[in-house]
Amino acid sequence: MAKYLSETGAEHLVNKIKENFAEKEEIKIKSIKRNGITLSPHSMTKEVNIVVPTKTSDLTNNSNFITQSQLNQAVSNISKITKQVVDTLPQTGTDNVIYLKAKNGENGNVFDEYMWINNKYEKIGDTATTVEIQSISNSEIDALFD
Repeated sequence: MAKYLSETGAEHLVNKIKENFAEKEEIKIKSIKRNGITLSPHSMTKEVNIVVPTKTSDLTNNSNFITQSQLNQAVSNISKITKQVVDTLPQTGTDNVIYLKAKNGENGNVFDEYMWINNKYEKIGDTATTVEIQSISNSEIDALFD
């Protein structure tokens, strides 16, 4: 069941955030480390400069991540699923087709959904939808901060 945040709940959430993120005691940094090694400030400027790569080309691909062109090729090789509205299911089906068969005695556009899998039809669902929502309570908001 989906939940939504009412106006009262929103006010409670804002107050809870203010309570939990109010200004705290100032934090003073004792040292700065990069990969466990302490960095010393520059003797004149007293600055610490940590160089961080700004482009993926600055990094080593030691995990074999795929490139954009490899991704595009993989996506283009995917079989596309199509839909077909039918009064009765064909004698045999076709791979990658969702057959939408009208339900008997139902009004509106409500269908049973079938796919041809392992040489037989498999019902995979229907097009009916039911949505239930209710307001999230203040105690549920409080629990997020505990």
